[in-house]
Amino acid sequence: MGIERRLAVIFLLGFLVVASLGASVAGYYQMLYEDASKRSDKYSNLYNSLSNQYEQLFQNYTELVEKYNELVDKYNELLENYSRLLGEYQGEKENHTDTVEPENFTMHVNICINYGNGTVVWFNNVEIPLGFDLLNATKLVAVVNYTYWAAYDSCFVDAINGVWNEHPYYWMWLTWNTDEQKWEYGPVGADKYPLSDGETVMWRYEIPNW
Repeated sequence: MGIERRLAVIFLLGFLVVASLGASVAGYYQMLYEDASKRSDKYSNLYNSLSNQYEQLFQNYTELVEKYNELVDKYNELLENYSRLLGEYQGEKENHTDTVEPENFTMHVNICINYGNGTVVWFNNVEIPLGFDLLNATKLVAVVNYTYWAAYDSCFVDAINGVWNEHPYYWMWLTWNTDEQKWEYGPVGADKYPLSDGETVMWRYEIPNW
C-alpha cells in the first residue's frame, strides 16, 4: 500500500474517531440540556403553585383580619352599651334613697365549647348584661362567625374559634335542664334565645340528627 493511501486511511480513521467523539459529546450535552430543561419546568411549576397558594393564604388572612376587626368593633359597641347601662345605674342610685344592687343589671352564665374531638373548654360565671342572648354571650368568650338568614329571621353560626361547619359536622347549641339533669337542644337560633341567670349552655361540634 502506498504512503498516500496509508495517509488517506489514517486521515479517514481519524476523521471518523473525531466525528464519533463529537457526536458522543453533542449527545451528552443534549441530554444535559434536556434534563436541565425538565428541571427548569418542574421548578417553574412548583414556584407557580407555591405562589398561588401564598396568594390564597394571604387572601384568607386578609378576610380573617377583616372579620376579626368587625368582631372587635361589635365587642367595643357592646362594652360601650354595658358601660352606659352601668352609668345610668350609678345615676339612678345617686338620685334614689333605695339601695339598688349591681346584680339587678348583670347576671352570670356558664358556657361550654365542645369541639367534638375530645377538647372541651368551659367559661364559668361569665358576667353579661341582663337580656343578653346566647349569640352575644358566646361572642364575649370566643370568635364567632355567623350568617343572618332572612327567611328565618335568625343567625346561623358558621364557625367558632376557626372551626367551620363542614358537612356533615355543624355547630349545635344545647342547654342544661337542671330538673331532668340532661342536655337539651336549643329550640331557636342562638340570637333569639335570651339567657337566664345561672344558666349553663353548650356549643357542640357534631353530626346533627336531622
